[in-house]
Amino acid sequence: MATPSLWFQVGVGDDGTIIYNGPTSRFHAGSLDEGPGILQGDETSPQVDALMSQYTIMDSVWMPLISTKQYLGGTSVPTEAGLALLDIYWTWLHPLHNCVYRPALIMDLALGGPNCSKFLLMCIFGLVARHLPEEHPGFSGVGKGEIYISEAKQLLLDEMAAAKPSIPTIQGLLILGGRQCAMGKSSEGWLYTGMALRMMTDIGLHLDTTKLAQLERWTPSETEMRKRLYNSAYIWDKTLSLALGRPPSLIRRPYEAHEILDKFDDDRPWAPILTFQIPEVYLPCPSMNTSTFCAFCRIHEITADMMLLFSNLPIPERFSTQINDLDKRLQSWYNDLPQILKITEPENLNQSPPPHVVSINLLYHALRILLRRPYLSSSDSHQRDQHMNDCITYSVQINAIHGLYARTFPDRLMTYQVSYCIFIAASIEVQELQTAPTSERRNAAAKRLTVAVKVLQDEAAHTPGVGRSLDTIRRLLRADQHKALRKDSTNEHTISSTPTRRTQPAQILSSAGNAQPVSPEAPDLTSVREVADPYPMFASTNLFGDFDDVGSAWTDTGAGFHPEVISWSGTDNLHRSSNMSTFGDQAWGSF
Repeated sequence: MATPSLWFQVGVGDDGTIIYNGPTSRFHAGSLDEGPGILQGDETSPQVDALMSQYTIMDSVWMPLISTKQYLGGTSVPTEAGLALLDIYWTWLHPLHNCVYRPALIMDLALGGPNCSKFLLMCIFGLVARHLPEEHPGFSGVGKGEIYISEAKQLLLDEMAAAKPSIPTIQGLLILGGRQCAMGKSSEGWLYTGMALRMMTDIGLHLDTTKLAQLERWTPSETEMRKRLYNSAYIWDKTLSLALGRPPSLIRRPYEAHEILDKFDDDRPWAPILTFQIPEVYLPCPSMNTSTFCAFCRIHEITADMMLLFSNLPIPERFSTQINDLDKRLQSWYNDLPQILKITEPENLNQSPPPHVVSINLLYHALRILLRRPYLSSSDSHQRDQHMNDCITYSVQINAIHGLYARTFPDRLMTYQVSYCIFIAASIEVQELQTAPTSERRNAAAKRLTVAVKVLQDEAAHTPGVGRSLDTIRRLLRADQHKALRKDSTNEHTISSTPTRRTQPAQILSSAGNAQPVSPEAPDLTSVREVADPYPMFASTNLFGDFDDVGSAWTDTGAGFHPEVISWSGTDNLHRSSNMSTFGDQAWGSF
């Protein structure tokens, strides 16, 4: 009997090709029967051997062959420049999502096969160009890569006219979607991502590739490529859902680590390339690319459940139990994480691990914060203080890990997800600045917040989407200022004539320009100045622009990018009769 979850969606078209349409489709003449060899594949050892052999051929045959060509992959980009851009992609960006299966692309880049296209290359180049140093002599005139993106959009018209989507088209759309979101064009990025997910369904990527491999007669490399592409889309879907505060689109679980057979790139050495700011003494280390990729998939299964919880109307009596279950799953995930991927004592490390390893550690701490933020306005002071202390612990760790990263790598190489995690930590520091019981804790929070604002400000120069995070921090500080003014107005006849000395939002913002990563255990507070006037209004020359009457900037620098939405909106759905007030009560709602 056929398995309903798979084979009823697979059929044979009039031309004999496999089609992926369910029984309600006008194209569905009948479901395929499960043959004896379809569900039970051969032993994986021959497949693993075939995948391992790819790397020797890639390095010794395909790369030298590519180097002999004048232009790369049929584009107008000279091969030397194109390979340099690809090297940056493989080193800094590819390990985060593994959207492209490197051995397959390199082989077809050399031979002109179907797993490489001009559209995909232009999308990769457009993404990489955002991270190029302005002074790099080999890429003058490239700017932020708009020249590549413009060509990619033209090529996309031809890709969409094809009878069936191709793997490179889907890969390119995912990369293009991520790039546009980072550039502050979140609606455009959201649409490109949606197109990619639709195309995945059209060619059956939403179904179990392992079971379809024999039916479609895919090679081990093609099977591996499809598995990785689904997992990559799964990761990006959750990353985008977090950033935009929207429910995830891909619900089917990603392939587990044992189903991803090619782990040979874990042992390939990772070292920073094409950057002038990194000391030459950086010691290469194992890339751990696939292991990190699989760990991202596992943690984003938890992210998906968290997003679904926050996106639906929760039942107050069950909300705490569901949050606790998610938190336990996160802790279990971290306990199972290979030791080589953990950053537990960043202050004791001489150099940062690769950025993808940093990113997964930051994400873990950010998710622990997100699960606790609903309780920070609880009417139960013990519960509120306990969760706030936990949030501060995770925020301090984010600050310390990023401090290690910033001491090793330039901020222009920071990724979309890293800046999101820094924003999450900064939102906690704003809360701590408002509610901390001692001046020492407020000053420590101010110092960490100053560093975070500086990092986000620098990042916004080449990732404009981060500007929305700065807008949000500004508004939160503005809300704190208004509350303080109201409180002073109420108590103006009982307050001593000596003004209260406290750390000011304006000083945090103005001092951000000189901030450096610091050790959170012993913060240097000299960059945060205290002034006699306790509530100075923001000057029009501050970091975030002019304000209108309600404290909003005239320009939405994030172009619709809302990094904070989902993390607060979950509790807005709780009934006010519960012991947790909504975040709208404390001016932390969505913007």
